[in-house]
Amino acid sequence: MSAGIKSLTIKGFKGFDNEITIGFPIKGKNLVIYGENGSGKTSIMEALKVLLDSSMDKIELEKYKNIFTRR
Repeated sequence: MSAGIKSLTIKGFKGFDNEITIGFPIKGKNLVIYGENGSGKTSIMEALKVLLDSSMDKIELEKYKNIFTRR
């Protein structure tokens, strides 16, 4: 049995106002994230970085707030 991230749920992070869950059906050692420009590929990677970056003393989520959110 392999350990690892099986899915990622994001809500209120950058362009993801609504909650989304992304499954990672990984069978090998590599993962490819692809999509249209502006679809959130970089935001997904940044969410993973914030989650996994143990070198951060304090996660300042305010800087990841989506500046394009309609009010």
